[in-house]
Amino acid sequence: MGTHYYPLVHQNAIPNGTFHVYPLGRTLRSMQTVYETRRQRLEMLIKQHGSIADLNERLGWARTDSRISRVKNANARTGRDGKVFQMGDAMAREVESTLKLEEGWMDTPPTLAEQFGQSATLDKMSALLSAMEPAMQYQAVRLVAALAQPAEGTNGEKH
Repeated sequence: MGTHYYPLVHQNAIPNGTFHVYPLGRTLRSMQTVYETRRQRLEMLIKQHGSIADLNERLGWARTDSRISRVKNANARTGRDGKVFQMGDAMAREVESTLKLEEGWMDTPPTLAEQFGQSATLDKMSALLSAMEPAMQYQAVRLVAALAQPAEGTNGEKH
């Protein structure tokens, strides 16, 4: 996954006219690629089935088939200028079909609940908040509170 560095102070205006200044050197991660998402989903399937060999067996492949291992570990491909093994569309659809997963499941980033379980989502939020400075914690709590409010239409009725 690529990372973008913003070395200069960056200011964002918010509706009430105040500005937030982000510290020097703060990094913002770019969106992960479909190959990174598939690798993440593959790791979830390996964990769910117990091992790569067991997942291979469930997929109808030989227990010693190395395709999943190569993709999981992003092994370098011989003679391909540093390119690594990736799960292509055909393999992703085959995994989904065989395991009776919704088409496109391998391409959709997992939610926090899928990755860590329901209670772990709250634990993750707590860990993120505790790592923030108090002013940022306050802003994060306000944001979550705003998201939790029911939507209101222009006529004042709740939807």
